[in-house]
Amino acid sequence: MYRALKTYNTIFLVINLLGSIGGATILWINGNFWMGLVSLVGGLFWTFFLAVFLGTIAENGENIEALMSRQIETERKVESVSAAHAATRAGSDEWLCNFCGRINKNYTGTCACGHSKWENGASASSGSPKIKRAGANEWKCRFCGRINQNYTGTCACGHTKEESKGLA
Repeated sequence: MYRALKTYNTIFLVINLLGSIGGATILWINGNFWMGLVSLVGGLFWTFFLAVFLGTIAENGENIEALMSRQIETERKVESVSAAHAATRAGSDEWLCNFCGRINKNYTGTCACGHSKWENGASASSGSPKIKRAGANEWKCRFCGRINQNYTGTCACGHTKEESKGLA
């Protein structure tokens, strides 16, 4: 697209140069020297001004397209490398959050980004996440799945024990 703009810019420049010179020549032949001179100078000024303006737009457009294509290529590389790297980093007692790519311990039901391992179908190198039941001195948060001690009144996700029991 921007190559076409450069081509049109060149054609525009040549036509306007010829038109400015031709118009000034006609005025000079008819005896209007000063009007011809003003016409020539004005025509050349606007021709070069518009040529520089259109050339700048074309050059900036090409630079933006090149930067965008490099950015897309870089994002694809980063996504593929980070996904491959994260999958190889997860140990047998860990799970990978599919939302943020963070590696979490299996006993952690919620990633730091706020998504639970059951919510996002987390991948663990040991298979699917194991669901842990709350013991005698524990309670399970219904919002994030975290197991908390009975003496803890508020889960790390911010919900209270009473709120969690109210959902049951």
